[in-house]
Amino acid sequence: VSTSGNYERGRQVPHIINPFSGKPVDALKSVTVITDNGAMSDALSTAVFALGGIPESMADLPNTDIIIE
Repeated sequence: VSTSGNYERGRQVPHIINPFSGKPVDALKSVTVITDNGAMSDALSTAVFALGGIPESMADLPNTDIIIE
């Protein structure tokens, strides 16, 4: 299980950068990924957060749940 987000102790702290614009991502509050592999869940939560949602290519990953807030 991994969670990526821009909040720390109740305040917004942008630190994930959109790879296309080079600006901090602020479209989502958090992304949590639950999967069998910890490294994969970490990479996916950051990627989904940075992209602002789940790309079609990630929509049907086996044994993977993605929760977006």
